[in-house]
Amino acid sequence: MELNPRGTIQLLAEQAQYITGATGAAVALQIGAEAEMVCCASAGITAPPVDSRVEISGSFSGECVRTRQLLRCDSADSDERVDIESCRLLGIASIIVMPLLQGDRVAGLFQILSIQKHAFQDRDVSALKRIGAMIEALIPSFDPLAAPVEEAQAAAIPQPRRWLRTPIGVRISATTLRSGVPEEIPGRTKDVCEKGMGLVLAGQLAPGEGAIVEFLLPFAQQSIRRRSVVRHQKGLLHGLEFVDEKAEQSPTRQEVRTPLFMLPKILAGHQ
Repeated sequence: MELNPRGTIQLLAEQAQYITGATGAAVALQIGAEAEMVCCASAGITAPPVDSRVEISGSFSGECVRTRQLLRCDSADSDERVDIESCRLLGIASIIVMPLLQGDRVAGLFQILSIQKHAFQDRDVSALKRIGAMIEALIPSFDPLAAPVEEAQAAAIPQPRRWLRTPIGVRISATTLRSGVPEEIPGRTKDVCEKGMGLVLAGQLAPGEGAIVEFLLPFAQQSIRRRSVVRHQKGLLHGLEFVDEKAEQSPTRQEVRTPLFMLPKILAGHQ
């Protein structure tokens, strides 16, 4: 079942929250003749509710609209651009907000929020920009009266699992070679096993496309770097299979493979 633009924007907000580790993500668009900025997608405990009005005058969001630039606040307590009292009341410590553009006008805002200071990194800015571009492409066909997405429709990758995976969410980067130029796409894993993983990326890779993924498992001392190929893809959800390279069968490679093989026992021992 295909999602309508409103449902897709809601799903993208949820996936942005997941990838960045934010406690909230929201999309606001200009609605109606008076061009009010209204929240049309919301995910997480610190995100404003759907249909709430966004205050523009004298606010951090308003500054984003005025400058037409992505803005980042790492500590609401010490940033004069934000309403400190409101942030304290809502428990918000970090914010990134970017304008959603249609031609030369600001048609909306896309933001992520966190209850932690310095919660976001440059990779999160990259993820927000990538997903924001997808939302901008949906704005012309957005219908504020359409039904929001049902969580069941957003589901997972619709295919049987070839190997049992351990549910785990860690930050990951996937590097592809498109047009011969390395392109790094940030994301977050959903589950991992020795043979592959499910993950959410801030971009779409086509089935059959190769990528090098790098991630750090909990309690591991070094990151894992594996060549992989996309076996399944639905929107930003991907299923990757690791590519074994016989030429790399060395003690170093064995050290990298062991954490994946032992992952269920490692996690069970730290619960």
